[in-house]
Amino acid sequence: MSIFKNLFGKKNQTPKIECPRCLGKGHVDEADIIRLEKQLYWAPGACAYCKKTGKVVPSQISKVNVDAFYLTENLTNRQRNKIINNDKKTIAKAQKHKQHIDAYVTYIAMLYTEEKATVEEIVEILIKNKPYGIIVYSPENSKASKKEAYTKYVKKVIISKQL
Repeated sequence: MSIFKNLFGKKNQTPKIECPRCLGKGHVDEADIIRLEKQLYWAPGACAYCKKTGKVVPSQISKVNVDAFYLTENLTNRQRNKIINNDKKTIAKAQKHKQHIDAYVTYIAMLYTEEKATVEEIVEILIKNKPYGIIVYSPENSKASKKEAYTKYVKKVIISKQL
């Protein structure tokens, strides 16, 4: 079998190393999210940095930060490659999206601290108004799961911002 690999296998393939984002697991869990300080930006799921393989080529680490905000699993291969290759338009779009999420978090904090809104009231406002075009991901598309996802996110903001 190794004869066939030597004859027909890929030549000069760069050896891969353990993915520094998921630590070789192929998926990002809560511990990884906390370690990378992305609690308000990411949810557990497949690792986009290594494309679920647990391994990356060493040169990728010098091209893209491990905690690159916008490099997430819901991107197309084309978008992913643009981020890895530092495409200016794609990076600008990513930065704008991050600014929207930061403003969304600030809005939640303002509702909680200045308006004295309860978590439930904040959730209703967010679902109804969709400020900054942000929609919190919910694995199921039911009204109850959507409300639960928003509630979890609002509580996460309150805890992370120590409000």
